[in-house]
Amino acid sequence: MNEKMKLFCLPHAGGSACLFTEWRSKFKETPAQIILIEYKGHGMRMGEEFYPEYHDMIEDIYERISGEIVDESDTYMIFGHSMGAGIAFEVEYLLEQRRNLCGAHIFLSGREAPCYWGQDDIISDLPDEEFLAEIDGYGGTESECFEDQEVRDLFLPIMRHDFRLIESIDTTKEYPVIKAPVTVMRGTTDDCTSEEAEGWRQYTSQRCDVLHYEGDHFFINDHTDKICDYICRCSEELCKKRAG
Repeated sequence: MNEKMKLFCLPHAGGSACLFTEWRSKFKETPAQIILIEYKGHGMRMGEEFYPEYHDMIEDIYERISGEIVDESDTYMIFGHSMGAGIAFEVEYLLEQRRNLCGAHIFLSGREAPCYWGQDDIISDLPDEEFLAEIDGYGGTESECFEDQEVRDLFLPIMRHDFRLIESIDTTKEYPVIKAPVTVMRGTTDDCTSEEAEGWRQYTSQRCDVLHYEGDHFFINDHTDKICDYICRCSEELCKKRAG
């Protein structure tokens, strides 16, 4: 099978695209080509200024992904976790509207549907210890690492910035329906409930599957193989359909 399908991977708030580095080895023998998407001020783009507003982040990621899609014959998928899932959804809509493209599959992980956005507490302006306690509640982050002052000084501004952007999302607007099929993934003990995950069904005109994995908000760290296997199967099936 010679056709390659681009899989754009978007990390969570405070995270870096390096989260998906190990995924590349799991997709070597598949049609999917992993493309890591980094946010300004994070990881490989640490030297760049943060986004002023949430809209600026969406536009930047749209430009980066759009630039990787040479023409309408390119096949692509998008995977986003947590904040990255919301970005993946909005960027896919822009790709459909501005370039008449349509993702072969969109994977939305650890994020409730837009109709539930804005229900979380505002935490970005909390004092350091209270803010870190809130972050620790998500799981995934080793709280001990923030005992190192240099690490704290480096990552706290990044995490506060990302949460500020999330908290500034306009939750009063009507969110679009995309044309791409969707798979929603959630952890069984995450704050994102089964009902909130099921809510994504109203935001696609195509099929929407909801998968549940044991674990908290960062279930993807414990189920990397299962998640990659699922995406690999999706990419192989899609390529077979295109070839058939």
